[in-house]
Amino acid sequence: EEKKEKNEYTFDDWYSKFLNLKNDKNHVNKALYFLEKALKNANTNEEKAKVIFDKALFYGNNISKEESIIIYDELIEKFNSSSEQKVLELISASLYNKGNEYGSLKEYKKSLIAYNELIEKFQNSQNKYILSTVLSGLINKLEINLFQNIENDKNDMNLFSKLIINDNSKLQHIEMLNIIKKGITQDVDDEIEIWKSKYDEVLKGWSFIELKTWVQTLEKDAKERVLRYIEIFENHNKNI
Repeated sequence: EEKKEKNEYTFDDWYSKFLNLKNDKNHVNKALYFLEKALKNANTNEEKAKVIFDKALFYGNNISKEESIIIYDELIEKFNSSSEQKVLELISASLYNKGNEYGSLKEYKKSLIAYNELIEKFQNSQNKYILSTVLSGLINKLEINLFQNIENDKNDMNLFSKLIINDNSKLQHIEMLNIIKKGITQDVDDEIEIWKSKYDEVLKGWSFIELKTWVQTLEKDAKERVLRYIEIFENHNKNI
């Protein structure tokens, strides 16, 4: 294959170079350089949005969650009026990731704002990927409600019931949260056994870090009980 000069590199060339380095912690600056070059050579809104999204994701994983949020906001603002489905998918994913980043920083009010924006903007979408993202954001919102002792909104629960019909893989998540919430005041061992027998797949994409941090705020008896329940759910992934 004939070797290209750098001035002949296309968007795909630069983006491919970034992908080759994106998981290499020893070449963070070089990966960012390739990403910036890809952005300069992007020809479509989809390409531009994809690069900005990957930049935000890269910053969140390697450099700074705060700066990652700023970059997600840049994407959301820049393409807010777009009607292209692939771009809208990236906007929805940006709002979802923004909520996650705020959550990891324990800025739960800002996290809820991001999830609410995601839900409000995209709850009536016909795009399956976007609706799945909305459902994931909604579940994360319900988890934060648990942390903050906030009652779940009726409209949110109605939307959950609507979305779960076509994506019931996430039903186990909300049932787990409901069991944990109930476990604050009473034993729920029987309900956990029913849950375990009902679901023989792992809790995909679920992190227990926030739950384990939150449980430390409970009173002694409740803390010991709920922590044991959380560990049962966490071990469910390891035992399958």
